[in-house]
Amino acid sequence: MHYVLLITIDKIIFNTLTKNLLEKKTSKKNLTLNIIIDQIQDNLVNYLRVREYDNLIAVNQILKENLLLVFISCYVQIPLFIVGKPGTSKTLSIEIILHRLRQGSDNLLIQAFKLSPLVPFYLQCSKILSSKGISRIFKLARESKKHIRSEIIPVVILDEVALAEFSPDLPLKVLHSELEFSDRKYLNQFMKKPNFSTKKGFDKKKNFRKVRFSIEKYDNNNNNNNNDNINISGIEKEKEDQEIISVIVVSNWKIDPANTNRSILLCKQDPSPKDIKETTELILQSQNLQNQVDEKPALFYNLITKKQTQKNQNQNQLIYRHYYGLRDFYYLLRMSIKATLKFQKIYSNTNVFWNEVYRNFGSKPTFLGEIRKTFSEENGFPLPSKEFSSMKMVQQNIHGNLLPKEGGRRYHLEKDEVHLYSRHLMVLIDSLAFFPVFLQQIKSKKVIIFSSFFPKESKRIKIIQNLKQVEKSVSLGETIVLYNNNQLFEPLYDLLNQNYIKIENKLYTRISFEDESRFVFINPGFRIIVITTKIRAYEKESPAVLNRFEKQLIESKDLISNDEAKIFLKEQDNILSIIEKMPDSKIKREHFIINYHNDFLPSLAIKFQNKLKKMKNIYHESNQETIPTNQKIIEEDMNKCCMRLCRAESVIEIQQIYNQKKEVNNEDEKIQNLLNYGLQLSSKGFANLFTKELEPRKIHNSIILTYSPINEKIIYPQNSKTQSINLSEFQNEDALKKRLSDKWFKKSKIKRKNTKTIFIIHFDISQSSEQMFYQSRYLIENMIQKFLQEENIKEEESTKRKISNENKKKHYFFEKQQFYVVFIVHLPLTLITKTFFYCFDDIWEYYYLEELSPKIDIDLKIGNINQNLSIETLIKNVKDQIPAILKNSITFSISKFLRPDNKYYAELINLTSGLLDNKNFVQSMINSFIKASKEKKNESNKLYQWNIVEIIKEKKERKRRDGTFISYITDEFFSKIIRIFAIFLSSFDRNYNLHLFREEQKYILDVWINISKNFSIHFYPLFETDYTFKAQFPFSNYIYLSIQEILIKQQKKQQ
Repeated sequence: MHYVLLITIDKIIFNTLTKNLLEKKTSKKNLTLNIIIDQIQDNLVNYLRVREYDNLIAVNQILKENLLLVFISCYVQIPLFIVGKPGTSKTLSIEIILHRLRQGSDNLLIQAFKLSPLVPFYLQCSKILSSKGISRIFKLARESKKHIRSEIIPVVILDEVALAEFSPDLPLKVLHSELEFSDRKYLNQFMKKPNFSTKKGFDKKKNFRKVRFSIEKYDNNNNNNNNDNINISGIEKEKEDQEIISVIVVSNWKIDPANTNRSILLCKQDPSPKDIKETTELILQSQNLQNQVDEKPALFYNLITKKQTQKNQNQNQLIYRHYYGLRDFYYLLRMSIKATLKFQKIYSNTNVFWNEVYRNFGSKPTFLGEIRKTFSEENGFPLPSKEFSSMKMVQQNIHGNLLPKEGGRRYHLEKDEVHLYSRHLMVLIDSLAFFPVFLQQIKSKKVIIFSSFFPKESKRIKIIQNLKQVEKSVSLGETIVLYNNNQLFEPLYDLLNQNYIKIENKLYTRISFEDESRFVFINPGFRIIVITTKIRAYEKESPAVLNRFEKQLIESKDLISNDEAKIFLKEQDNILSIIEKMPDSKIKREHFIINYHNDFLPSLAIKFQNKLKKMKNIYHESNQETIPTNQKIIEEDMNKCCMRLCRAESVIEIQQIYNQKKEVNNEDEKIQNLLNYGLQLSSKGFANLFTKELEPRKIHNSIILTYSPINEKIIYPQNSKTQSINLSEFQNEDALKKRLSDKWFKKSKIKRKNTKTIFIIHFDISQSSEQMFYQSRYLIENMIQKFLQEENIKEEESTKRKISNENKKKHYFFEKQQFYVVFIVHLPLTLITKTFFYCFDDIWEYYYLEELSPKIDIDLKIGNINQNLSIETLIKNVKDQIPAILKNSITFSISKFLRPDNKYYAELINLTSGLLDNKNFVQSMINSFIKASKEKKNESNKLYQWNIVEIIKEKKERKRRDGTFISYITDEFFSKIIRIFAIFLSSFDRNYNLHLFREEQKYILDVWINISKNFSIHFYPLFETDYTFKAQFPFSNYIYLSIQEILIKQQKKQQ
């Protein structure tokens, strides 16, 4: 490192910048290298006018080191690698150098010392970067110097180069040869005898030419003496003829030593509390606030570093490792100073300081508690006088409110100031259930961008489409909501880091993809919101991503703002508490409501809050002062909604207890009404879903969007035309839009006045994901909204009807075609109640649908006891217990997921019991599977694609010590037996007629005929939908525990 600095001092700095400075301030005896470096750094900062670049920049030692080495790398053309965590001024130092020394700049370094201007060439590295991308950026840099007449120094800047190491093309190997140019041309020139002469007659160019000539002469002699190296020397000569390019590489992670050994490596460490205090003082001095410096900033950062390195005794893991960083701390200072300049005294208002703490460090409640405890108990700093909700912090970020309303004062940032004092926003949620509810809180115009969810869609094309949408929204000043779009973080590196360029009072930023980049105009009013789950942010996201955003955790309590909704929440909780405390009853809320969870009641309160708000708006428009009955109506509706998810057997049990009570109070009457409604629901099925939407004398179009087979008869309403669309057949979103618009929207315009359309989105978690569900929903809703807007414009132009302004909004929509979106969800009930309960508002009614509910996980895992059980060991140890295990597990599963009054309940119990009591049946079933797995497949026959034999792994053999082989099967053996059993049962309709909708079931039927040919077995239908080809049962846990217990007993006997 010192050797490189000596070269730099001799070449461009020592004779120009520091000569007069050294003569004035130091004597030759006291002159040391450290003094020279310090003075060079200070002098360089003054010439670059760093403080004028941004008045809130602290020119600390870290920034000085970065500036000097970037300056050296650009002009001496020695490659530089800067590695450090976010917030260590890596990008800032590069931007200052390139901005001050750009072409056309009036900086003194260029004018007085005749330095060549710098021209940057950016390349944003990513996991899909190719070798051609790196070669192309260097080629562009060399060609630019040839085409530009004036002398320039091209500088190639590689951002996030560590991501390129994950590319399958290995593009960093191309970088090796580019880094070796400067080693050969410059560094080797000084290896023999460095010259630090400052005499006037010293001619550097002449000396450099001599050294270069001697090196070339030495190479030519070697080439003449060794004929084997002629081609190699020719390549080296071509390389020397190419123009040398300055290279600066930035990374947040460690880089391969093969590259760093060819350059200067600058590793930035975490600053100490002393450095933090010095930085704070410098920032405050720049705003003339140095008299108000205290220990709070250093104490605050010390708390962060201490807690992030503290280990949890139970998990032996770092609690907050890399979650918070320097950027969070710097933005806390920046926003606090902005508030101080407005209110004159720093931290004079306690709530101002705590407001910024909650905005930058409020996404981890446990850590926030540690901050409050440290400041209040250990340091005597007063706590805030009020609590800050996460939603208020989100609103401040989006709408530019710097401070909360207090004493009638609220300070709003201007649109062009928001990007300077607020980072973009990352919202952490427990699950996607909060996604639509959170979006309702954003009042500004927003654009929702998902990643690709079509199986056949090209990811690269989808990324390009999303980048175009981001570019458009940024220029219009819209709010952009990103979900599951991590692949966009790399192209939007500068945008998310808020690296903007100001040209003629307009802001621009760079968007890069692969090896191409361009500058995009920025409307200061735009904001970016990234939606992610809490678990992903805490455990999976990288520090480089986390530190770019202001993070806020949104929970159910943050979404309940109405006092009436809070009262409703307490009443619902009281009712469930009364049921739990009833005498002679062991029912708890977890058993009373199907898969009860902590967010169940808050979700009811949120739905109640939304309905109440809509009804108040209706009464407000009608100029009525009071709302006499709406709250009671909504409460009854919400109670019914709650009872739709209650277990019938629990309702019956509680009803019997209430019938025996002699005294009845008001609370008992409420519970009695709920129980009566719950009993009525047990006899209702899927048809209830359409009772509110269907109207007589109207044509109903049902459009089914599905990812898997579904029986249209079960969702075939009366007077309805049903059409099924399989989403997996489409290549991309545009193809689906075209299909819907051409074949449905245009045709439906003919009879729009008497037509009612129902969109049915059939969602299957085994075929898709939660993101697909939400993306399908918003796709349909946006298309409907666009269609209605076009129809409204045409109607207004063609119709001359006179409608009063008061009634226009009420009746205008219903005179046109009506649209409803219905979601059929095939999921475990935990996901139905927890994940999707928030999603649906007025168009969804909640029912415990026995035709749809039995979609349960079946994966069987034996555990670590014996992962590969041999057939011999399996039959020997577990053979006798198999029928009992299967029978008990089936009975347990049926009792849990089918109501006792279901007409299939008793038939299914009798059927399974009769089959599994017969040992020969079980043994023949096992033998049939073993025989089927040995059969060879016909390549031309695609029958096995969905076949159970395809799912079962090929027969494997393991060699014994005596030379013989033993056959064994995998630990999923039992689950395959149950799967084929369920598939065959689901192949019958209500009339007990076999309905084979897939060719694969023909093979399954043959297997079952071979199994049951010696038995008189009568099969009965289990479900009504053909979809149950993928039907599954919750046997896994029960069977796993039973087999595990047997194996443990066998092991104990052997010991």
